[in-house]
Amino acid sequence: MRVASALIAGVLAASPGAAWAQRQIDTGSHIAVPTRAEIPEDRTKEDTSRIVMRDFARCTYAHYSKQVADAVMLEPGLEGAALSKISTSDCLDSGMIKFPASVMRGALFGELYRRHQQSTKPWALPVQALTLTQVPTINDSQSVRTNFLMLYLAQCIHQTAPEQMRQVVLQPVTSKGQEQAFAAIIPLLGDCLPQGMKVTLNRMTLESAFAEYLYRSQAPATTVAGNN
Repeated sequence: MRVASALIAGVLAASPGAAWAQRQIDTGSHIAVPTRAEIPEDRTKEDTSRIVMRDFARCTYAHYSKQVADAVMLEPGLEGAALSKISTSDCLDSGMIKFPASVMRGALFGELYRRHQQSTKPWALPVQALTLTQVPTINDSQSVRTNFLMLYLAQCIHQTAPEQMRQVVLQPVTSKGQEQAFAAIIPLLGDCLPQGMKVTLNRMTLESAFAEYLYRSQAPATTVAGNN
């Protein structure tokens, strides 16, 4: 079942069954089928969302690597339709999740970054060049302006705490290592926001921004072929 909302701020629902149990085991040809994301029952709402989105992104990239490559090349705010096509119940074990396109975008960048750090191969795919020198104007979309602000924040944090930022993205969600990294970063956030700017931040939005910044600031850059 695909995401049912045009916003991908979608609702994704799935139910377990014998058919999936068969798909999730080894195929018999020594090719492992990517496992679906499972919704834990003993975590806070925020932690559950973060765990599920990581697993969902991992599975989605394993199933749809080419489509992911195309989606992350799009300008923020224009990736919704592309992401909705690959946000399917193939990657959700059971239950229902809701997420905006920006969260899925960040989760996929996190998956790409972790895969690169665990491999000796070149970067998996080039991405849109990261330029934070040209500040968006009122004529730009809200998605572009929000994305710029979050990447600007990430760049500032990276200048002071680069290793802690990496650990937020690399360490397992809610692990001691990730919590220690967040503890070091959170006091730095106020000084990294533009004066007078008030935003609501949480661990998911921060991890999404950190992941996109880390990948796009290090991976080979290419120009966007077009956004229409």
